[in-house]
Amino acid sequence: MEILYSNIPPLIIGQDQKAIANEIKANIALSDKIVFAVGYVSRNSLIELDLSLIHI
Repeated sequence: MEILYSNIPPLIIGQDQKAIANEIKANIALSDKIVFAVGYVSRNSLIELDLSLIHI
């Protein structure tokens, strides 16, 4: 499993990052099964998580 990035503005992927659409096109014919996991993390949610871990 690896992290893939959206190349939809305003997010522009870097040279060392892989775009979701490109990886699907490159690997779909090689696969007998596809599993997607989707997530979103905001800066504020990471701060809140960090603060909650301090109190443990």
